[in-house]
Amino acid sequence: MPSPCIQKADRWEKSPSLDGGSSLQRKYYIYSNKRLVMNSVRFLLNRHKGGTILLLLLISFLIPHLLARTEEIKAINTPQLIEDFLQTHEPIIITSDNDFQRYNFTGKGTLDDPYKIEGLNITTSEKTAIHVSNTTKYFIIQNCYIKAKEYGIFLSKLKQKTAEIFNNSIISNGVVGLHIQYSLGVKIDLNYIAKNNIGILSFFGSQAIIKNNTIIQNTNEGIRLEFTDSSLLFYNLIENNGYYGIFVVQTSDYNQIHHNWFINNFIEFGSQAWDDGDSNMWYLVYTLEGNYWSNWNGTGPYYIAGKAKAVDRYPLNINGTRGHSTRVETETQVLGEHLGACLIYTTIFELITYNFSRKKIYNIKQEIPLRIKKKV
Repeated sequence: MPSPCIQKADRWEKSPSLDGGSSLQRKYYIYSNKRLVMNSVRFLLNRHKGGTILLLLLISFLIPHLLARTEEIKAINTPQLIEDFLQTHEPIIITSDNDFQRYNFTGKGTLDDPYKIEGLNITTSEKTAIHVSNTTKYFIIQNCYIKAKEYGIFLSKLKQKTAEIFNNSIISNGVVGLHIQYSLGVKIDLNYIAKNNIGILSFFGSQAIIKNNTIIQNTNEGIRLEFTDSSLLFYNLIENNGYYGIFVVQTSDYNQIHHNWFINNFIEFGSQAWDDGDSNMWYLVYTLEGNYWSNWNGTGPYYIAGKAKAVDRYPLNINGTRGHSTRVETETQVLGEHLGACLIYTTIFELITYNFSRKKIYNIKQEIPLRIKKKV
């Protein structure tokens, strides 16, 4: 039985441009605003359990935004929206396990109960908004708005697989939005990373998982891998970056890059990505599915620029399926359907019903193929 949200997808119409950007980018902004509203509300309800008056105020304030016409929703600026719900905080500098306790973060630093850096608005003229290094404890940075002079989040020399970066807005950082170095197994999921110099830089950051992120309008690369091996990059929207969407340096090998959407990034030698590494795979072998490339001609493989002479042998259409590409008009229609599929679940009533547990939210997403989520 098809998802009920897909049956109502035709109610959503194409939006006029605010800034001349592509229709795909504009439509993703609409979804991103609603997702940030959802997570901001989730954070407040968890902070104020039992607060009936607060809940009523939230409902009365958010319903007009959630149920407004598409043209009205798209006018909301994502950073301004999430900032309104977050606690202003000074930069966070953690250089040992003891520093987590100094900041009084919730959690115990274990796998089951990591320290939680959450619900913060860190907008600063200092060099770095959040710096974590030389730690062995488990921690998660989530639901934060992050903007600094040079680095939004800087992670260094962490114990393997102890760090997760989840659902943050990392915007307008002068050097790198999210910098990882000498740390293995960092998980980066569902973040909005925009207008930085470089979106994500992984330097000796092997075994990373980079998925479900929106990486757009960064001045240089969307994602840059240096000395980074055996990492997974999938279901990311990588759009309108000033240099390559993904840039893989010669010393980065055996990475798997598939089911990403590359749209209107810098193009050289016919490619929106660059690979100088060895044995990086640009498609998923067991399903024979690669990535979507907005400049793919619709037939044959997609050749990746760089010394590796890598190839995406199985490029995808805009809707995440293999086969011949469609014209722009058809792509826009498909995006509109996917937009409707995503937004049906974002009413305040369903947010309360699912109680914002992360497990439940993921269950909701599983009713729609994940690739649809990243196209909006």
